[in-house]
Amino acid sequence: MEFLVVSRPLYLRDHHCGYCHQKKPRSQAISLGSWRDTYNNGSTTYPESTTVGFQCESMTAQQYDSLIQLGYRRSGSFLYKPDLLRTCCRMYTIRSNWDLFTPGKEHRRDINKFNSHLGIKKDDSRHSRGYDIVQELKKAQDNGSLVIKFERAKFTEAKYQLFVKYQASVHDDHKTSRKGFARFLCESPISSEGEIKDGKVISYGAIHQCYYLKDKLIAIGVLDILPSGISSIYFIYDPEYRHLALGKISGLNEMLLSKELGLQWYYLGYYIEDCPKMAYKKKFGGEILNPYDMKFYNHDIVKSGMKDGGLFSWDPERGIDIAEEMFGVNGSSFVEAADCCKWIKRRWETDYSDKKWATLENVNDDDDDDDDDDDDDDDDDDTMFQIPSVLVGCLTLADVTDDFERLQRTKLKVFQIGKIGIVEFKDLRPRFKRTVIDLIRLLGWDLFEETVIYV
Repeated sequence: MEFLVVSRPLYLRDHHCGYCHQKKPRSQAISLGSWRDTYNNGSTTYPESTTVGFQCESMTAQQYDSLIQLGYRRSGSFLYKPDLLRTCCRMYTIRSNWDLFTPGKEHRRDINKFNSHLGIKKDDSRHSRGYDIVQELKKAQDNGSLVIKFERAKFTEAKYQLFVKYQASVHDDHKTSRKGFARFLCESPISSEGEIKDGKVISYGAIHQCYYLKDKLIAIGVLDILPSGISSIYFIYDPEYRHLALGKISGLNEMLLSKELGLQWYYLGYYIEDCPKMAYKKKFGGEILNPYDMKFYNHDIVKSGMKDGGLFSWDPERGIDIAEEMFGVNGSSFVEAADCCKWIKRRWETDYSDKKWATLENVNDDDDDDDDDDDDDDDDDDTMFQIPSVLVGCLTLADVTDDFERLQRTKLKVFQIGKIGIVEFKDLRPRFKRTVIDLIRLLGWDLFEETVIYV
């Protein structure tokens, strides 16, 4: 068996958000109505960008595919998902495919503009037989004007120089480095390298889809080829061709590629309902991952819950959004978690949670006046390792502790000093008991059984 090798789970908060830059109305940055009311009663705290994740040393393509179904993404070798309740921007996993996609005027306009720039004439006869978007999309390649190559996800100077131009022009980022580029867009913890040949997937993994115009590299799509579909990681292009809407053209190409390779889905990363830069994603049609049951639903079904950046949790049996009921100020999830924390403390002498993580209101409060009588591990004072007792889109504490017998039999696989050691749950020190519970919550039982934690 190939193991999923990860670090101890990390809980990360950042005053800087790359999406809203902490400039959108505070009412939209706060996830639910009852929490907005609580904040408005005297608090001036603005929610931070908040994620939970792991540093990953190794995983299979299938394991990463499973993680995407749990709402995770990767940035280089770091796996992460947002704390949807506490973060400033609700980021939901979005996927689509060619069958769910309905071409609009904007897509046709972008393709026609791109083809026109390459000197490809319009086919006037198309008006009588309808617009064939696949045919129009492929014209640039068919006549040799544009060459798209699948290359290994490896560093080259040409790729790096394109990245430098893109970051400086599009994101006003002038602090790029070769090491940073390689770590972000070339290195991958997936154990196999992606390869596509003759219209078939030879192997799963990371790959670079490179666009060449007259032998000049003008764009790169960084992709993960996975068993269930293609996951789009990042796209960079030469700013000289900004007017050609290359980002949208590449999205169409990537979604079409997934269909041609016989893969079911095209994963567009995260979708933020109230982020203007994300608006194009819903024009690809598709489905949103529901935090309640971790299943995908059509965007039209759940969009009302996401309005103005809100948190949704769709109960399909009742046909209603129960986010407030579960995660509001008086939500059932907090009551249940508090009982579980007390039980864990009594049973294993493990102080699983302290007050600062009990509510949304205090999660960004750096005033450490809480009693922290945790076990003998001083490093647990670092909030980076303290996972909140309530997390949206994960197993609950009760889901883990209710299966007490299974938990007692659980074995933690630890990689240390070049070898894997196995320790039974009952023999673990308190902080590692908490780590095991966190890993099960974040990964689920099945994926946890395939996991090795390195320390």
